[in-house]
Amino acid sequence: MRITGLHVADTTNIGDLVCSPLLYFDYPNASLHNVRHPQLGPPPVSDAYIFGGGGILELAKLMLDRHDLPGYKIAWGMGQMNKEFIYPTEFVLDGFDLVGCRDYGPRNVEWVPCASCMSPLFDREYEITADRVTFFNVNKGQKAPPGTYGNRGTFEQALQDIGSGETVLTNSYHGMYWATLLGRKVELMNKTSSKFYQMRDATLGECRHANRAFDQKVRKLLAT
Repeated sequence: MRITGLHVADTTNIGDLVCSPLLYFDYPNASLHNVRHPQLGPPPVSDAYIFGGGGILELAKLMLDRHDLPGYKIAWGMGQMNKEFIYPTEFVLDGFDLVGCRDYGPRNVEWVPCASCMSPLFDREYEITADRVTFFNVNKGQKAPPGTYGNRGTFEQALQDIGSGETVLTNSYHGMYWATLLGRKVELMNKTSSKFYQMRDATLGECRHANRAFDQKVRKLLAT
């Protein structure tokens, strides 16, 4: 069985780069494909397509509108970034066989947080060396402001930076998520969309349990 994972891959944003569940769960014959530019052509013909993670709801819709994907369609840890309604009550995603949404609130889908929680990097201890640190989501081509940490390095470096503070000030979804998983206090700035309002304040254990349970549902579906 051939499986294609779809997430934002043409980026230096470490959150997007490490959010695919295929990085943490072993599926033979699986490969990753960029979801950002569906107009450039369809992904490889596959038996299953796993979208996620990341806030790629609209990109997923566009991909399905442009291309007839023949296999199972699965959303795993995928979210939306609604700028008009900060508490959407529905996750509108037609054409999918199985949906796990990182947003906590939409009543029509199962909550499955970003699969990056499965990384063994979260099993390390990170020494707190500052009362407060800032983890900044910088746009492509920009640099983090002086005295702050940015999201353009490695996953390991991001967790070291975030873990070094007792409180983490951030404008980054994954900065917020990872700080929460590390048990740090979080202060948000520039809450620009629903993704900041619908992240569940869950423990590392709860997030991993949700992903493992969803993994079993995916495998059951693929076995049919």
